[in-house]
Amino acid sequence: MPFNDYERELAITADAIIDNRDKLFERPQVEREDQKEPGSLLILLAYEE
Repeated sequence: MPFNDYERELAITADAIIDNRDKLFERPQVEREDQKEPGSLLILLAYEE
């Protein structure tokens, strides 16, 4: 921690558990390859959106 996304110029520090990850990945804008990523990255992607 923190997770730094240099491409998006964003950073996040989180101790988070994402429930219902399967439902999240049913949404069209969420890539399947992100499924194995840590919760902090998913939060960062949601923030960017």
